[in-house]
Amino acid sequence: MADGALLEIAGLTAGYGGGTVLHGLNLRVGPGEPVAVMGRNGVGKTTLLKTVMGLLRPRGGTVRFEGERIDGLPPFRVARAGIAYVPQGREVFADLTVEENLILGDLMAADAGRGYELFPALAERRREPAGRLSGGQQQQLAIARALVTRPRLLILDEPTEGIQPSIIKDIGNAIRFLRSTGEMAILLVEQYLEFAQELADTVFVLDRGRVVASGDPRGALGAELERHMAV
Repeated sequence: MADGALLEIAGLTAGYGGGTVLHGLNLRVGPGEPVAVMGRNGVGKTTLLKTVMGLLRPRGGTVRFEGERIDGLPPFRVARAGIAYVPQGREVFADLTVEENLILGDLMAADAGRGYELFPALAERRREPAGRLSGGQQQQLAIARALVTRPRLLILDEPTEGIQPSIIKDIGNAIRFLRSTGEMAILLVEQYLEFAQELADTVFVLDRGRVVASGDPRGALGAELERHMAV
């Protein structure tokens, strides 16, 4: 791994149709490191995650995971490499039960226990269709489903969006626990500044598809973050 990086993004350029969204973006995540990507709407945060996951083919630059290039690989191969992705909108299987959703997260393991450990409320509703859960509980389920694969990198796209404060607290506690174990790195796209400051060791600030600042969100970067997040 280059310089000890788990995920190393260099000179990444990507976009849609004739438009370019990411312009030579550089970013790194170390093993076991919690990292947040922040910025106003439309600056390229979700485009970055989709490109890493192989959902969008890059136009230039490289994405390396554990030293191996994954840019341009199909999503299933990126996932098999050890990256789990929870997109915006949760995307649970509404007609399947909570437990069936978790088992589908890793058919080889067929073990839903880890998700229940982090989110005990899901265990109480394990036999219910996921479509009956609240939006916040569906977000918990989406995260739990990603975790049963035991990834080395967990990618979360705005996990607090549209979620009630009590569920945000539960999700924060789960991420904090995962951070404490050091067993996986976390790449978090987030708009909620306090949430990112509590959970991330490093924040990368995006503006117009480029990293314009990075560092400890609890240090001098705090004022810079507030400026870039202001509408």
